[in-house]
Amino acid sequence: MQASKPSESPYEPTSLQQHARVRVSVWLLGAVTLACTIWTVFLFVSRPDIERFLNQTIPGSHMPDAFDRLNDSVPIFFIFLTASLVVSLRLTMRQLYSLFTPLIAGPAMCVVGWYLTENFDDPNWFNLFALATVGMLVSCLVTSVLAGLSNNPTEPRIAPKLW
Repeated sequence: MQASKPSESPYEPTSLQQHARVRVSVWLLGAVTLACTIWTVFLFVSRPDIERFLNQTIPGSHMPDAFDRLNDSVPIFFIFLTASLVVSLRLTMRQLYSLFTPLIAGPAMCVVGWYLTENFDDPNWFNLFALATVGMLVSCLVTSVLAGLSNNPTEPRIAPKLW
């Protein structure tokens, strides 16, 4: 009778090259997450007048109310953008790449829905930020629950096991 070999987990990396790719991905996502966190804090602390800035810098024949209510919605949008980046960083560390689909699907469906229903003669940009924020909220929650229910080990596998 043959001794059975211990089965390798499909989640464990098999080569140093794969480890290097995961490390680079984690560093890149970490840097982007840090930058987005700093930008979010800046938005909450300084409270810039985004509406006035966009009205002055974007040429065209848009209505005066095209950018109304953006000052209140953009900081919340960036909170959930940062949360999405944190979830994607955790997914990369745990190598759950298949869960990027639900993470991206929520905001993508909301943006496509906004694009299909928006009147571009007088666009309301608040609707885009509101829908994308709701999409990111839902996709972060769903992806986090799915990641918690996955049978992947809880320890991140970034470096090769040396012992």
